[in-house]
Amino acid sequence: MFQTTLSQPSGAKALEKPAGVIEPAGAEDGEATVFISYSRRDIAFLDRLDADLRARGVKTLVDRAAIEIGEPWHKRLEDLITRAESIVFVLSPDSISSKICASEVEFGQRLGKRFIPVVARQIDDRSVPKALSELNYVFLCDEDTYDAQIDRLVGAIRTDLAWMRTHADLGRTAEEWNQASRPRGLLLGATRLRVAEHWIAHRPANAPLPTQDTRDLIARSRSAARKWRNGLLGALVFGLILALGLAALAYVQRQEAIAQRTEAIAQRVIAERQTALALQREREAQEQRDVARRNFAIAKDTIDNVIFDLAQGLRSVDGIRISVLRTVLTRVEAAMGRLTRAAPGDADLQRSRSVMLNEFGDTYLAAGDAPGAVAAYQEALDIIRALARRDPDNTLWQRDLAFSLDRIGDLKLRAGDAAGALAAYQEGVELRRSLIRRDPDNTQGLRDLAISLDKIGGLKLRAGDAAGALAFDQLGLYIRRELVRRNPDNIQWQSDLSISLNRIGDLKLRTGDAPGALAAYQESLDISRALTRRDSDSALWQRDLTMSLNKIGDLKLNAGDTSGALAAYQEALDIRRALARRDPDNTQRQSDVSASLDRAGDLRLRAGDAPGALAAHQEALDIRRALARRDPDNTQWQRDLAFSLERIGDAKLGAGDAPGALAAYQEGLNIARALARRDPDNIEWQRDLSVRLLKIGGLKLRADDAPRALAAYQEAFDIRRALARRDPDNTQWQRDLAISLDRIGDLKLRAGDVPGALAAYQEGLDVRRALTRRDSDNTLWQTDLIVSLFKIASAVTDPDRKRKFLSEALVILTRLESKGQMSEDQRTWPDLIRAELQKL
Repeated sequence: MFQTTLSQPSGAKALEKPAGVIEPAGAEDGEATVFISYSRRDIAFLDRLDADLRARGVKTLVDRAAIEIGEPWHKRLEDLITRAESIVFVLSPDSISSKICASEVEFGQRLGKRFIPVVARQIDDRSVPKALSELNYVFLCDEDTYDAQIDRLVGAIRTDLAWMRTHADLGRTAEEWNQASRPRGLLLGATRLRVAEHWIAHRPANAPLPTQDTRDLIARSRSAARKWRNGLLGALVFGLILALGLAALAYVQRQEAIAQRTEAIAQRVIAERQTALALQREREAQEQRDVARRNFAIAKDTIDNVIFDLAQGLRSVDGIRISVLRTVLTRVEAAMGRLTRAAPGDADLQRSRSVMLNEFGDTYLAAGDAPGAVAAYQEALDIIRALARRDPDNTLWQRDLAFSLDRIGDLKLRAGDAAGALAAYQEGVELRRSLIRRDPDNTQGLRDLAISLDKIGGLKLRAGDAAGALAFDQLGLYIRRELVRRNPDNIQWQSDLSISLNRIGDLKLRTGDAPGALAAYQESLDISRALTRRDSDSALWQRDLTMSLNKIGDLKLNAGDTSGALAAYQEALDIRRALARRDPDNTQRQSDVSASLDRAGDLRLRAGDAPGALAAHQEALDIRRALARRDPDNTQWQRDLAFSLERIGDAKLGAGDAPGALAAYQEGLNIARALARRDPDNIEWQRDLSVRLLKIGGLKLRADDAPRALAAYQEAFDIRRALARRDPDNTQWQRDLAISLDRIGDLKLRAGDVPGALAAYQEGLDVRRALTRRDSDNTLWQTDLIVSLFKIASAVTDPDRKRKFLSEALVILTRLESKGQMSEDQRTWPDLIRAELQKL
């Protein structure tokens, strides 16, 4: 159980299958099972077909019994069809006209079975049932090609065998559940539910659709599981502590058995005259030790499974308080600690404790308890590091260590410790490179390495090194292209490649390479469209497609193509609405709809349609209010709600409703303050607070309330100054600081304090010059520099200094204009500056 957990990096979406889930096509073991539907008049053909399939390792289910009067033969046939993964239908004039064969087809359709029609005798296509006529036939009526066609038939039967096997199993379960009037007692358990959800999300191309009964069974099971988690976690904790106690007892029994065996051996040596009795006692002691070992192993497996379910369950509980969470997990940790102290030399038990702590760290983090997460992750890292040192050749422990380092790096980055995060990520990369050198064909190891490279690329970008970030991301892209080349049918790797291309597009756009960005986004979009065509029912691929569409829309918007942007945004919104309608209880899908509505609202506001923008943002706000009410302790939903309120404020301000805008901004500010107080070390929440303060300050300034505007601007500036000092290499914080300096300069200039304004503008200019020196190709920073130059030129009175600043700004604008790197809004800037220069 824990091995499955550790195969996934934190935060990542379903990187590996749960235990027992389907393997890719071609990786299955065991026989395929088919039901053969035929007419009794084709019995000779059936005998040959049956023998040939069995000889090739296919298990056949054939009803050869004669139908007697009064016999429940329908039930017998239905049982055979239910057990099969596929139905081979023998096409002949007699089978086409057979009512029994027709009933077999009807029942197979109801169960969603895959049909493979084989032609035994010449037929009239027009008389073939529609369910079969639309499929490709295997022609076994020509003796010259019979053997080749049989091989083709076996290949078709074995295609996606494991998926079909799960399909048959779930179909049987759904049929029994439906026939029993859908009782709660026949819903899927946790393990089968995870398998079923993975299975339904990864339907191969051309595979039959799951039946409605199967889909209903999975949906009802998920709903019941959610309720179970919310209601029975206390019992789960009690059971876990009981299991830990039993495990400790088993360990004591094992130690006693070992002592008894030692004593028995000593007695055998000493008491030579009582050899038979001593040997008997030794055998008994050995049996007791074996029983104790088995009991200990069973208890440990139980603990592993219960801990995983507990951590997952707690993350799914709506509105759980951090204090309650800590109480529950601390009790479990204490019980597990007693067990590991009783068996300090048991490496497997130590690893289980490490995995438990990582799971608990994830749970603390999801609840917003960063200190609790730090403590859990660090202890987990210490344990697995000690194990890895003990046995450097144990690749599983080395891989576990790399994942623990990822978690530590993520937390350090969250707290603003970029250097600490980089050290953790780099150590993880070196571990993964070492594992790949040992086993170059390990595709999972390659995928892990690509994810680690992405993390370092993100840190490089954060420090303003776009070229360095691009280099690391391109390494990740190269690995993902190689994985796809090795196995083009692996849809997870295709999805990884699509995401990697989007990252490359973002970086190219940041460095001013709009054509390169468009090419990367378009390739990503093409992959996403291909995946959705391959499996139109997969919510995962549909969601990925919306991500790519939004990237294309953003790029078109920046290029001034509002109609192209609107088309992309609208397609993404339509897909997300459809996904949300399919599963109204899925909070992620609701959140996605609200994000798309915000994009549509932003575009309408930009086009001057304030009422349309307000309507879109209001719908998004309503969704986010509902999510926040559902779980008030969910910090991400609270943060999303604050973002929605900011957009509502912008739209109301655009419509001339300043009081309405102020109310929205103030509510958003209150949420941001509460989050910042909850976790003062969360730098993103601190930045959110500074953004809300700037909004309030701007509105106060519009109302001629300069003192309150200055107070808001100053508080935002103090936050941003602290963030910039905390992480001097974070270019976003540096840019934010320059923006705050602009606001303070504007306010001082308005109050007639020209020296104060110039001092603020000059500091902002110095910050922006430093940023452009880091990355001269960053068009955003170049345009920021132009803004600073223009503000200083507007404040100085010396004509020569004014001309100097304006001329420098014009040179930068001319260069951007020649490269086609100016947005539609910026195209008037050169003429504006030329007009100012002419005045001089």
